[in-house]
Amino acid sequence: MSDIKRCTMSLPADLVSQLDKLSTLAGISRSALVAELLAEPVGVLDRMISVDNLPEPDSLRRLRGDSMAYVQDKVSELRRLLDDDLFGGVDDGNL
Repeated sequence: MSDIKRCTMSLPADLVSQLDKLSTLAGISRSALVAELLAEPVGVLDRMISVDNLPEPDSLRRLRGDSMAYVQDKVSELRRLLDDDLFGGVDDGNL
């Protein structure tokens, strides 16, 4: 990653605790861990999905209040898409 851009995220407290534990064990920053963990699956999803009409930033849903179920449903859809593509036809018993 040659270009680095700082961003702020809101994450559940238990997830942050897990990330902190993993990053400490690995001897790397939480930011470096998250960047590496997200790079491949996000890149795959980006290549799989063609979106012509992106929503405006003000209309994006956040992981708060009434939007939590909506966000979780949308992420589940993306996970299914990713699982179907990457692991389609893989027999879990042989892993």
